[in-house]
Amino acid sequence: MFSPRFLTFFRSTAHAARRNRPTFRPFLERLEDRTLLSTGVFSIPTGNPAPRSLTQAPDGNVWFTEYLGNQIARITPSGVLTEFALPQPNSLPHDITVGPDNMLWFSEPGVNKIARMDLNGVVLNQYTLTSTPGANIECLDVDSKGNFWFSEYGGNKIGQLNPTTGVFTEFAVPTPNGGPAAIVIDGINIWFTEYNGGKIGRLDSTTGAIVEFPTSNLSSQPWDMTDAGDGNLWFTEATGSKIGRIDPTGHITEFATSVPNAGPWAITNGPDGNLWFSENDTNQVARMDLSGKITGVFDVPTPGSFPFAIKSGPGNQLYMTENYTNKIATISMDGAITELPVTLTSETRPTQVVTGADGAQWFTETYLGRIGRVGLDGTRTEYATPTPGSQPYGITLGADGNIWFTESAADKIGRITPDGTITEFAVTPGSHPQDIVSGPYNSLWFTEAGLAALGGITTSGVFQQYGDAAGVPFQGIASLDGALFFTAPAANQIWFELPATPPGKGTGLILDAYALPATLTANSLPWEITTGPNATLWFTEKNANQIGEFSFDAGALSEFKIPTTNSKPWGIVEGPDGAMYFTEENASQIGIVNPVTGAIAEIATPDPNSSPEGIAVGLNKTIYITESGVNALGQLPVLPTVAAGTGSARISSTTDRAGNPVVFVVSADGALWENDPTFPGRGWKEISQPGGFTAISATKDVTGDQVVFGVTGDGSLWENDAAVGYWGKISTPGGFSAISATQNAAGMAVVFGVTGDGALWEYDPAFGYPWLEVSTPGGFNALSATRDAGGRAVAFVVPADGSLWEYGTAFGYPWLEVSTPGGFTVLSATRDAMGAPVAFVVPVDGSLWEWIGGGWQQISTPGGFTAISATQDASGNAIVYAVPSDASLWEYDPAFGYPWEKISDPGGFTAITATRNRSLAPVVFALPDDLNVWENNPDFGGWKQISS
Repeated sequence: MFSPRFLTFFRSTAHAARRNRPTFRPFLERLEDRTLLSTGVFSIPTGNPAPRSLTQAPDGNVWFTEYLGNQIARITPSGVLTEFALPQPNSLPHDITVGPDNMLWFSEPGVNKIARMDLNGVVLNQYTLTSTPGANIECLDVDSKGNFWFSEYGGNKIGQLNPTTGVFTEFAVPTPNGGPAAIVIDGINIWFTEYNGGKIGRLDSTTGAIVEFPTSNLSSQPWDMTDAGDGNLWFTEATGSKIGRIDPTGHITEFATSVPNAGPWAITNGPDGNLWFSENDTNQVARMDLSGKITGVFDVPTPGSFPFAIKSGPGNQLYMTENYTNKIATISMDGAITELPVTLTSETRPTQVVTGADGAQWFTETYLGRIGRVGLDGTRTEYATPTPGSQPYGITLGADGNIWFTESAADKIGRITPDGTITEFAVTPGSHPQDIVSGPYNSLWFTEAGLAALGGITTSGVFQQYGDAAGVPFQGIASLDGALFFTAPAANQIWFELPATPPGKGTGLILDAYALPATLTANSLPWEITTGPNATLWFTEKNANQIGEFSFDAGALSEFKIPTTNSKPWGIVEGPDGAMYFTEENASQIGIVNPVTGAIAEIATPDPNSSPEGIAVGLNKTIYITESGVNALGQLPVLPTVAAGTGSARISSTTDRAGNPVVFVVSADGALWENDPTFPGRGWKEISQPGGFTAISATKDVTGDQVVFGVTGDGSLWENDAAVGYWGKISTPGGFSAISATQNAAGMAVVFGVTGDGALWEYDPAFGYPWLEVSTPGGFNALSATRDAGGRAVAFVVPADGSLWEYGTAFGYPWLEVSTPGGFTVLSATRDAMGAPVAFVVPVDGSLWEWIGGGWQQISTPGGFTAISATQDASGNAIVYAVPSDASLWEYDPAFGYPWEKISDPGGFTAITATRNRSLAPVVFALPDDLNVWENNPDFGGWKQISS
């Protein structure tokens, strides 16, 4: 079951790996900054703005943040809702309070700012925290001097903003990755919860000194905090399922919730003098007196609501946001909960995506409790989970051909068949299953944030719980050679387990959650993880803005910095081209890592607010991403798919400015692709606009950049120059059937084209009007261009009678018939060592002839040629590559002792194109019958497949 390499590796490292580690908060509180991509987009129409914190303002209304809706909303006592869009996309407004100026102040963790808004919904100021990128500003409070104090969950600091000067001051939390969250000011003391550290912190604002007070369980996850007016502060312990009380000396007393694993989250002191708090895992609100006694527990009407914040509002009642179910509710002092009939502007929030056995893309719609499907034809379907408010998150393809997914809020694993039938399987209550993967024993394996554990389930639905004595919550999960690997964000580590038996059989584990021997950058927040080439693990590091790689062969960790700062890398997958592709939430980009060099390239999504998260590879060599910011599914083609029988008119090569060989090829759908070794991955990029190409020809411009000319389906001619970066239509006179490009004496890109009437035209930007008909004798059906000894453009053409003509302005009369032996059907031109033009041609008998130095020579061995392409060798000699009737490939170079050499691996060629590399050695690109693109380059020592 297991690779011997991995068993040896694990046994040599496991016993030294275990250590105590802090915990991490449930996943919906870990879904930080969003920013997005779209290249081919399928819209998703429904969604949720994720209402979060709220406050009562001096206007008598309640104001609240819409975290994913990117809005601040106001609701009147009569229930009238007004929403105000924020000026900066993806700001992710979180906490909100009223300042001493009677204005609204709120945190924007998505853009690292604190903002000020008037009571008309106008944003007046934004203050940017530049010293700590990715600080993730969470909660706010204001002191008696008018300064705002805030927690930096990602930066692990407490910050202060002087709104008069705009100056920020920061204080580091002593516990690494403590996760400061709620903040309450008591005189000179700034009190805060440490969600990851399991502590309460106190900062002396006069000295900057911080003292920490641990709870009884460092995995208790203290989140919210309130001042009850009794001289103490009270706080929730989400995992500890307790309410804590801390007195001014730091002494902590804890009180159990009404039931175990209730998941207390938000807390406030009510108008009745009692404490009120949400119990998210039981979907209830509880009331507690100041002695710590529970005096009432009340059900929230909508299941899976996740009450995020509770605050006092008008009318002697509490107001509450329901983060998962897109609602605002009021709570009377007798416990009656009323959900207000208002509709918030919504977003779907597609999260993770996977390719199904049917080739469709399946994805989770986390906040709506749905599974979405986009078929290969673009048809979209959505399926609601049987459990309302289930919060589907991770998704994978099972060994049974069905799609499996986690339901974080419902504590269930779901299975959906290709026809859309959903079955749910209950797992451990309070486990909050997260990511999921198909792994050992053809079973499904998933991480559990709520229990800091791992779960397994067979395709028949048999579940088994696997504990982790260290209590570390895991996030992403991957499977490799019978082992399971997962990220531990709070511990800042990558962990592994070896299942000994399938779920439901035996004790389950050979090794129980050991860390790999790899020291990540401090507070890197490893997130999603996947496997890569050559037995490697690849993972995103959200806080460190890096991509990590662990090689088992080398036993070493590598980390690669992403060029765009604070991009928040999220999902990651190995592409069909062997490169690693990842999403960048904040930057709205797709990143591409070269696994050999570690170099990273980035591709911006068309929509700057797309916030890509999940990522998967389709069966059609396309990368798919979820675009949570714009409720869409995006696609990025990665490799060309070449049609069977593609001819040489649809492939052409040249060199770039650095001398690297570059090839252009038309894919089966008529798109144009370019391959350049300087591009990421295997070097491919689709440049298909306008698309529908039937013939192409490449050359260079005066600066040495590659240029390609293309004929589209309507017969028009287009030019794409790498120095310009876009297409230009140069189609007069139009109706082209064949083209060939070269350069003029000034080095400008020139193209010759044969129109439908058989005439020959030359396009040269040096002409006053760049087109010139040069059609004598006319009736042309084959064409190839090069340059003469003076660097001038020359064209060789074959008219209807099969003769060969050369067109060149150096002649007194520019046409010269050079037709012996005649009957030509195929030709290709280049230059010799002296710079003179040379033509290689194939007559009807399939032999091969060379026109050089004003004379003919037959070089036809082995004969029967169907495709040829000419270039020069390192000495400048004219050479030709040729495909005979057996579809092998031969090279003719007069520098060879015997000038022909067979270089046919892999064979079965239908089209070829030749150029030179940086050393000026000849290079040939070929399309064999396997429909892939191959390159023969002395730099590799032979052949290399450069497409999938």
